[in-house]
Amino acid sequence: MDRWRRPGLWVGWAHVGLMPLTLAVFVLDVVGFATIPVTAGIPILAVSLPATVGLATIHRRLAALVLGRPVPAVYRPRRAPSALGRLAQRAKDPQTWRDVAWLFVSSTLGFVLATLAVAFFLAIVWYLIYPFLILVTPHGVFDQPYGESFTIDTVPEAMIQWVFAGIAFAVWWWGVPHLMRAKAGLDAALLGPTEAGQRRVLEARVEELAATRSEAVDVQAAELRRIERNLHDGAQARLVASGMTLGLALDLLETDPEQARTLMAEAQETNREALSDLRTVVRGIHPPVLSDRGLVGAVEALAMQMALPVTVTAAVGGRLPAPVESAAYFAVAECLTNAAKHAGASRVTVVMARSDDELRVVVEDDGRGGARRDPDGGLAGIERRLAVFDGTIAIDSPSGGPTRITLVVPCGS
Repeated sequence: MDRWRRPGLWVGWAHVGLMPLTLAVFVLDVVGFATIPVTAGIPILAVSLPATVGLATIHRRLAALVLGRPVPAVYRPRRAPSALGRLAQRAKDPQTWRDVAWLFVSSTLGFVLATLAVAFFLAIVWYLIYPFLILVTPHGVFDQPYGESFTIDTVPEAMIQWVFAGIAFAVWWWGVPHLMRAKAGLDAALLGPTEAGQRRVLEARVEELAATRSEAVDVQAAELRRIERNLHDGAQARLVASGMTLGLALDLLETDPEQARTLMAEAQETNREALSDLRTVVRGIHPPVLSDRGLVGAVEALAMQMALPVTVTAAVGGRLPAPVESAAYFAVAECLTNAAKHAGASRVTVVMARSDDELRVVVEDDGRGGARRDPDGGLAGIERRLAVFDGTIAIDSPSGGPTRITLVVPCGS
């Protein structure tokens, strides 16, 4: 019974079913690359290359089922700020070219292997039902001649075909798994990582992690300087003033109690202001509402504090890791601040969704547009904050608006 559940017997049907789409995507890839010089190929590749990656991913999983081992994909990261830039990065990726080569091989040799696997099973069915076809159809429709001296045209004679059904079953039972292993090995060879490709990806990953670590250190240092500055200019200054006021009150306590009482009231008010400053600093580090209500509740609370209408739609499905919630919250806060201060927007929408261990946040306003990623600006700060988590920011802000900012943060636990 275990053999019946082996994917090698049945995966050929999936290959044959996907073959028309595989061939169509290959044709689109070829046409797209050929027409890039006249720019017509760009919209074609914008559709065909993601479809190529999707088909390759499906066939990697099918190959993994047959081979009993994973077939990983090694694509270079795409971090360009624009959709056209990410498409260019995908087109330059060596793995993408191997995927396109795989489409050709899968549409030719791979199709033959998969079709043979299906054909043997269909042959079993054909030979088994052949006597029934002779029985229910008019004489001569399904007659089967064997040479010049013998023709199968009766039900008892048609049962001879069951011998061929047994042969086809034996070939299907023992031979098809080997055919599918050959097909899976072919797919794994083209879709799996090469040693050189893995080395290049690892080297790029090391460089990326080194840059991310440097950015994280810079962000942390800047955050510490901000906290130190806020404490020095706010709470610390008020506490020093309060201490001096209390000292004067002590000196006047016996000679002028009324004046001392006034100074002590001033010191009390200064302490309240210092406490308010401290709470502001704490909220800048990690807002309490973020701990209490999570990312969705914190963003909804932030939206209620804005001077313009903000609509929040969320499908996050539970709490996220605390560092991810914090990074996403402050990124959304910066986007809302920009919309209110610089964009001249009349409304903002925030859409948050989580899928496949990835948080995607889209902040869109109807302002004047023209948002840019300046090195010292808030959007660049968001990019540095998200880079710590391998997150990305994409800005779509044509002149005249609207502005759409897409934040993507991996959030696997």
